[in-house]
Amino acid sequence: MFKKLANLFGTKEQSTTSLDENTHQSVAVEALLSPMNGQLKPLTEVNDPAFAQGAMGDGIAIEPAEGKVYSPVNGVIANTPKSKHSLLIISEHGAEILIHVGIDTVKLKGEHFNVPVTLGQQIKAGDLIIEFEIEAIKQSGYEVTTPVIITNTANYSKIDKVVEYTNAVVGHKILHLTSCRDWNMRVKQ
Repeated sequence: MFKKLANLFGTKEQSTTSLDENTHQSVAVEALLSPMNGQLKPLTEVNDPAFAQGAMGDGIAIEPAEGKVYSPVNGVIANTPKSKHSLLIISEHGAEILIHVGIDTVKLKGEHFNVPVTLGQQIKAGDLIIEFEIEAIKQSGYEVTTPVIITNTANYSKIDKVVEYTNAVVGHKILHLTSCRDWNMRVKQ
């Protein structure tokens, strides 16, 4: 499925010839925009070991200032659980991005969440993808800290946080992904 998505979207890649002229190296770069307004924080400060220890992948967390999540990239919705607390997006360049609103909020079974997008829907950076009621979630006993995770971290040679851990502003760059792949290919002369 992911290969089909990559073929559908294509990639913006630069090819360079290495010292071995039969090998090409392809470098793809992608920026992720902040999906919400709030306070940025390192994943290590998330009150959930799966996120804090990077078991789900690398990324960043946001303490939201409002109950709206916007797409950080152009892509397609790849997963929309019934609990409405998270989404998986496949970017047009192949990044698999999990946006997980809150800690253990799956237990709310969708209460206090609205997801105006559907599985397979094409989205653009800045499209509204989740709405949630911050105070109602907190009153139910849950944190609203929102991890933004690159679940296919292993596909990237580098994931940089492009901001200090300060305010998150929708549409501002927060992560910079660099992938580097080698293929053995014949150089056309």
